[in-house]
Amino acid sequence: FNSLVNDHKQWGLDTDTIIEMKASSINTVYLCIATVLLERFDIARAKYHQQIRTPLSYYQPIINELLSRGEIKNIIDFSLLNFKRHGMFPLFFFGPLLAIFHNVINRSKSILTAINNRINR
Repeated sequence: FNSLVNDHKQWGLDTDTIIEMKASSINTVYLCIATVLLERFDIARAKYHQQIRTPLSYYQPIINELLSRGEIKNIIDFSLLNFKRHGMFPLFFFGPLLAIFHNVINRSKSILTAINNRINR
């Protein structure tokens, strides 16, 4: 799933009224709610809100689908959009670039085989 905060940021919506927490114990959730009710929301947010990054594995099926259709430009656009949205993850572009490189190599082999077959006729 994608982070609600990330979605709000993408669409230019306010994120100050959202508290996101990674897998937390029921006690932590209770303390967060109690802080909202007994103190203030901004105090609870400062104490309990966690930045949630979307794992790169989330994007791989999308990249694979685009690659299977030969949509290299869309892979690049998709990667640039996510770079803009999430910042530079280590090796963020490694997956898409590897997929593009693999596709180019396979297409080159097909073209070279076709040329070779025509020459040897």
